[in-house]
Amino acid sequence: MSILPFSVPGMREFETANGIAQLNAERLQIEVEIKDNWFGKTHTRIIEIQIPYDEISSVVLKSNWFVNRLVVQTCRITTVRQFPEQESGKILLNIARGDRETARVFAAQLQANIIELELNRLDRVEPFEIE
Repeated sequence: MSILPFSVPGMREFETANGIAQLNAERLQIEVEIKDNWFGKTHTRIIEIQIPYDEISSVVLKSNWFVNRLVVQTCRITTVRQFPEQESGKILLNIARGDRETARVFAAQLQANIIELELNRLDRVEPFEIE
């Protein structure tokens, strides 16, 4: 099972969000811990999101000198509606510089899992005969 730690960009000034993404046989699992520091009091909540591979439309790893970011676009907004700062079904996972290679392998494995699911689906389709 591949695991990728990340942070969520764009949180409000008094909030932080960090999490881990995991791959399993059928879905991308994301857990996010959101800490809210308001007037010296810390409130923590944890969100868990399960994204089936067939609901992911694209996965892109963007890396440059300043940022490493995994961008996951889903087919439906409702799939990731609980994720903080999602927009139109797109979630952004900021990756620490030290996890850049882990992110590259993670993104490749995620894409491979999505392709494998689609190939398995095509294998189950009955061929049609031309008369």
